[in-house]
Amino acid sequence: MGNVNRKTVPMLLAVSLLGVGCSPSEPQIIDESKYEDLYDAEGLDDEDFPDPPELPDAVKDESEDGAVAAAEYFLDAYEYGFRVADGAPMEEIINEECGTCANLLEQFSDQTTKDISAPKAAFTDRSHSDFRSSGEAFYLVVETFLTNANLQFSNGEMYEEIADNDYSFIFELIRIEDEWRISGIDIKTTEERGNA
Repeated sequence: MGNVNRKTVPMLLAVSLLGVGCSPSEPQIIDESKYEDLYDAEGLDDEDFPDPPELPDAVKDESEDGAVAAAEYFLDAYEYGFRVADGAPMEEIINEECGTCANLLEQFSDQTTKDISAPKAAFTDRSHSDFRSSGEAFYLVVETFLTNANLQFSNGEMYEEIADNDYSFIFELIRIEDEWRISGIDIKTTEERGNA
């Protein structure tokens, strides 16, 4: 070893140890259970993170049934937005002219920033009536009951209590690219609507 300097010996030793230590033919066993908590989102159940609603093919139907499908999908997307503070599904059914829709999307964005949601919110007892047209727009009234809409932080602490209430939605719908789209909404409690 007359020509080998002191730096070469440790390098050769390290290379030989690497070559012997782990070979590709030896499988490594990884205990995945150690990492489950990383993906558990603080122990919340899967039902606390609902799947986003899927836009139904029925919104392509030119009839009243297609308009009802669009309104129902909007309410499903609204409910989903309440639960997880995500307006992406709602964007699939709205037209950019819908000011109320833009306000709702802004509300969901604000909820995300504040880390709040209403994980159990639901629009129940839905009924449809008064489908009519005026020019190119069509109008549909949907009565529903909003329940469990209390906003809370992700740790469960209450942010804002929202009373369960009956609501009346008047949807303005138009046909764009062979599908129904929400171009406007008037949302009031049934009591407000009765007093108007």
